[in-house]
Amino acid sequence: MKQVSALIFHLLYLVTLPALVAEETVLGDRDRLIAIDFLDKIPSEHRAVAQLNETFRIQSGFGRWGRQAEEADTVEAIYVPEHGHVPAFSLHGDYHAVIVDLEVKLTASESSSFRITLNNQKLFKNHLLAIWLNANNDFVKTGLLAEQVKRVSKPTERMKVERKDFLHVPLSVETGVWIPMTIEIVGDRFAIHCLGERYEGLAAGLSAIPKNRIGFTFSAGGHQLRNAKVWSVKPDGDGN
Repeated sequence: MKQVSALIFHLLYLVTLPALVAEETVLGDRDRLIAIDFLDKIPSEHRAVAQLNETFRIQSGFGRWGRQAEEADTVEAIYVPEHGHVPAFSLHGDYHAVIVDLEVKLTASESSSFRITLNNQKLFKNHLLAIWLNANNDFVKTGLLAEQVKRVSKPTERMKVERKDFLHVPLSVETGVWIPMTIEIVGDRFAIHCLGERYEGLAAGLSAIPKNRIGFTFSAGGHQLRNAKVWSVKPDGDGN
């Protein structure tokens, strides 16, 4: 019965999928909707975990997530200094190829950026793939950046990482407006649809490590996220 209900919901959703985030994909077709309406389900407690669905659990991570009463599935990332980390939450569950649709609004501040990461913390420290939309955060290159961040220090040593860029586009990222993004991950390939353009890249070795976490991180500054959805992928051609 659950499978029938999920199928009906999925079909109804496809009919009403907003054109704003329904970018035509290039690495594979959207297959099964595996996470939707999860922004309203981020736990309010610090680093708390809740079961989202059969595929994912959701963890609140750091910061607080203010709900927007006038808009469903929309959150504001609120920095909490006591947490010692900028606002972040994550989805936990096994996946391989995925497509992520979302919209982000960066608030003008001293550090305005958004990052989405793909991880398996047990098999790889720290981020297999990190994709940044960065207006002015001097922590990394501004614009659109796709990189890998690998910890090279021992657990008992001070944190030291090695960064490898897969893609950098020095875009001018406007604050105060909603920016739709679609991110495709299939095998070692990725594609990013952003600001009316498509950018593709290769992250060698990405497919060799099974992934079980999708992280969402904002810099401090009251930035917003809405209409986030995660799909499994029906590979196109030689994609896997």
